[in-house]
Amino acid sequence: KGLNLSHPDKSFGGWTSLHYAAAGGEGHVVDFLLSHGVPVDICNEQMSTPLAIAASEGHLSIVEKLLKRGADVNASNEHGMTALHRAAASGCTKTCSLLISKGVEVESLNVM
Repeated sequence: KGLNLSHPDKSFGGWTSLHYAAAGGEGHVVDFLLSHGVPVDICNEQMSTPLAIAASEGHLSIVEKLLKRGADVNASNEHGMTALHRAAASGCTKTCSLLISKGVEVESLNVM
């Protein structure tokens, strides 16, 4: 059969290889995974996407890559947190500006 590149890590909140690559700012790994069929908006157990993870870490180039591949700029996790919420909470102003330029709903509310 083959390796399932989308398989979640149950010991770490259901993160996938794409979540780890986005968190680590590993652009070449993100490209590889997406080119091999890993869904750009794959969610972990908290319903967080790789875009939200990259945004919270301030990895602007990863955020750009994911958006170019069709990531949902308005996707939210189980608490209603979007990539914009996560970038703002982390003080990532350039990432916030990029997300706003891509049409993120700036008045979206979370439940926290």
